Amino acid sequence: MVSEEEVEPVHVENDSSGTKYCIAFDPLDGSSNIDCNVSTGTIFGIYHREAAQQGGFKDILQPGNQLIAAGYCMYGNSTQLVLTWGNGVYCFTLDPTIGAFILSHKNMRIPENPKTIYSCNEGNYAYWDRASKAFVDECKNKPVPYNARYVGSMVLQRHVAVFMPFKSAAMHWCQS
Repeated sequence: MVSEEEVEPVHVENDSSGTKYCIAFDPLDGSSNIDCNVSTGTIFGIYHREAAQQGGFKDILQPGNQLIAAGYCMYGNSTQLVLTWGNGVYCFTLDPTIGAFILSHKNMRIPENPKTIYSCNEGNYAYWDRASKAFVDECKNKPVPYNARYVGSMVLQRHVAVFMPFKSAAMHWCQS
């Protein structure tokens, strides 16, 4: 298991040589927004792994097309689990009255003719490479400019792209 919060892989068992899966996740994306009541969430991806030896980075550093399942769980005014296992995207909403997730949206897709938005932390513009700056400048200078939306939570930004009629161009950079 690898996490944004850990430097090294976390071995759930003392001997992970028989483990069939490895998981990459961000346990609480958008945590800096909790004080202002912005939705946060958990992002995850699950891969098969070769179970012949102790797990390591090579198990998790696989291309995205090797994922067997991926998704996120968003915590806000409702709790929603958005999940794919390679055959469509499904959303399950927590029903607190019965304590279970109920299928609320199936075969989710980004809309055919969406409005256009871009989403990035422009406060870091000075640190971006030339191509990234040019892309954002183009979004802002089109005859009909893209709208800007940014809340600092990748889970919420992706959720907006799927549930709202927007064509989203989101950028997420890691600073060293």
